[in-house]
Amino acid sequence: MRLNMKMIGWITLMSSAFVSLAVATDQPSGPQIAGKPAGVVYPFVAEVTGNDVYVRSGRGPGYYHCGKVNTGDKVTVVEEVAGWAKILPLPENYSWIHKNYVKVDPKNPKIGTVTGDNVRVWAGSDFIEPIRSSSMQTRLNTGEIVELIDTAGAETGDYYKIKSPAGAYLWISSEFLKYAGQVKPAAPAAPAKPADEKPMTLEEKLGVSPDTTAPAEQPTAAPQPASQESAAAAEEVKPKEPAKPAVPPKESEYLQQCRQLNEQISAELKKPVNEQNYAAYREQLIPMAEDPDAGRAATFAKLLLDRIDRYELAAGVTQTLREQDEQLEKIRRQIEKARQEQVESIRVTVERPLYKGIVKPSYVYTGVVGQKRFLLTDDAGRIICYLLPAGPEMEGRLEQLLTQRVGVRGTIVSDPKALVTQISVSEIITE
Repeated sequence: MRLNMKMIGWITLMSSAFVSLAVATDQPSGPQIAGKPAGVVYPFVAEVTGNDVYVRSGRGPGYYHCGKVNTGDKVTVVEEVAGWAKILPLPENYSWIHKNYVKVDPKNPKIGTVTGDNVRVWAGSDFIEPIRSSSMQTRLNTGEIVELIDTAGAETGDYYKIKSPAGAYLWISSEFLKYAGQVKPAAPAAPAKPADEKPMTLEEKLGVSPDTTAPAEQPTAAPQPASQESAAAAEEVKPKEPAKPAVPPKESEYLQQCRQLNEQISAELKKPVNEQNYAAYREQLIPMAEDPDAGRAATFAKLLLDRIDRYELAAGVTQTLREQDEQLEKIRRQIEKARQEQVESIRVTVERPLYKGIVKPSYVYTGVVGQKRFLLTDDAGRIICYLLPAGPEMEGRLEQLLTQRVGVRGTIVSDPKALVTQISVSEIITE
């Protein structure tokens, strides 16, 4: 029972933490990142404004720290919740994964392949042992690749030290950050030029042939018939393609869908826990999160999926608490039933003769003025109990039964001065 109550207390604490986390996502509180524009789009870059600022494994000062940052350092913020910024791990950060679920490539010992599904990845820290790392960052599945970090001479136990994989995040207090700008999209790589290719002239870069521009002071030359080769070359000259828009249409469409789903998820959270259902939102978000052409929308979708995971976990804890309460109520009913049975058993026992023995007079002080007391002894003369008549009639009967063997019924009387049990006799059974 004691263990069960401890478990209930722990589940209650976890439930409060997760529900608080869910509410905090929609109702920000605490310090905010300085200079952050209204309606800012995640992710964005923030600059650190303090020295020796902890980067922690979770949102809150109770989580262990995984390193420090200083003034001027830059971090990438993917979400801000109740005064804490969720950031991408820095180059010096790392994670832990259990060795039982990773197969290392003998030809490349820095590459490992995950051999199980839902394998947990834990936030790493130089200040806590791998086995005691309690902050889970993400889960990996069979076939995914992890990059191992050299740990020569270090004791890592049953865990590999790895570069933090996609989906792993850390946290830093928003109090020590200021907005530095949006994340710049990666520029597409320029195609490699052949080694023997000549550098383009200015005219070629502008798409103008030097032969088609005649000096202004010279008369225009008569048109000459073009050869088949020159006609074909002319046909190959194409105008430059217009520059691509800053946001691809597919990414823009996905971003709009994510914003709508974010509002719908927030509305779903306001329903009673037993009525919340996020399955339809998850089905819409997974394809966007896995689409390689989704761009920033993929990150947005993953953040919403992570948010759904936390809400569903909180709902699961609440359901567990409800089941625990029902189980406790059932146990209480069983205890009450057992107590009633015990009371009934005691009542039946009281109705039987409490004691049997020989009645004798007693001259010891009874604690009640004017009340006479008798003794009930065994055959050897040892006192079994004191008898206190319940009334004058009972006192007369005990007087008549002196030296006789009887059975008595009545109520046990509490008297701190008495060293032997006292019975207020209400019934006498003669043999």
